[in-house]
Amino acid sequence: MGNFVPVEKVAHVVTKVNRASEFSAFNDLYVRTSGAWGAAALLELAGVVETWWDAAIKPLVINAYQLVEVKCTDLTVEAGLSIVLPTSVTGTRAGDPTPGMACAVTRFISSGAGKPRFGRNFLTGMADADCDTDTLTELYRADVQSAQGAFGAAVSGAEIIWDWVIISRFLGFTIAARPNGTRFKKPTPRVTGLIKGNITAITSSRVGVQKRRR
Repeated sequence: MGNFVPVEKVAHVVTKVNRASEFSAFNDLYVRTSGAWGAAALLELAGVVETWWDAAIKPLVINAYQLVEVKCTDLTVEAGLSIVLPTSVTGTRAGDPTPGMACAVTRFISSGAGKPRFGRNFLTGMADADCDTDTLTELYRADVQSAQGAFGAAVSGAEIIWDWVIISRFLGFTIAARPNGTRFKKPTPRVTGLIKGNITAITSSRVGVQKRRR
């Protein structure tokens, strides 16, 4: 993305899920603290994320998928503290696998005004019986929405006061040119990132999507 954009008191959480040795899938979450992100707080946050994934997400993915890592990074400064928690939480859902790129998408909506005030996560690892062609069953969609929503309760229930938030680190984009003459959208960074508010609504779609490679 280019220049680093700080966001005060916010930690960037990245979950890494492996499907055997075939590929890895990543998701991003952002958590604000009322204090400061020291090593102990980041490690506690990573543990909370692992516990949430074990309780809420594990039953929704088949055993070919495993949460292998939770990374938490303080975004207050560019050289912010970062910790990595190795994990080994394997899915427990029964059934045949769907193609790896098939995902259930969940949209997070914040209390802030203007754009962007939305975030998304992609869950891969569903069983074939959870889909009808390109559509999720209503039961599975509802389970995914509930599981993703449980993240807010998990972080707010920690001993330290935390909030699940949406952030904005870019103002928009400009059209730039590559050396070969093709054009692309170049993000315009803010000087300081904005917190667009706490997550207030969560919706999961029955329409399956294909997640692009990171």
